[in-house]
Amino acid sequence: VDDFNITVNNSNDDFLVPLLDNASLSFDELNLQLIFKGDISDDRSGFDYLWLRLEDKDSDQSLWVDVGDWNTQWAQGEEKTRLDGSFEVVQRLSNVASGTFEVTDAEIGDRAGNRISYWRWDNDNDEALQRLKNIGLDLNGFTFDLNNPNADLELPRFSGLSLNQTAVIDVAQSSELVISGNV
Repeated sequence: VDDFNITVNNSNDDFLVPLLDNASLSFDELNLQLIFKGDISDDRSGFDYLWLRLEDKDSDQSLWVDVGDWNTQWAQGEEKTRLDGSFEVVQRLSNVASGTFEVTDAEIGDRAGNRISYWRWDNDNDEALQRLKNIGLDLNGFTFDLNNPNADLELPRFSGLSLNQTAVIDVAQSSELVISGNV
């Protein structure tokens, strides 16, 4: 085998994460809806995902907000490139218990694998928060109070369950099994 060299010259480097503009998180108390919206741009490979995990630290109850190509409105001609778009995610929180929710984890990435991750247990939280702020995602203001005394948090309870056959069920004798009770 003869010696050989392979040289790859990529003039289309992508080292930057997507940028956000007008990113906001609000809570509509009347309709119990969380609203997360903003504008996204990326320089080369295109936006891939953004997610936030919000938690009420008193109850450890959490919820997730996800942004991807399925809920982003792309600018004209950007459906495939994902270089420029906007999003508005509306989540109804009618069955979430009352609490004060704040972002505990977040991540944004593009299709080239560039990403910024913010994890509450990491030692570099301040650096990650600053990097997110530098791209237009300031998590410091992403806190809301949820007052929801009517949240349905209980599983159904069954009582008085009974079967019309009490011994071994024999489908040769009866092909019908009736289960009755109260919820």
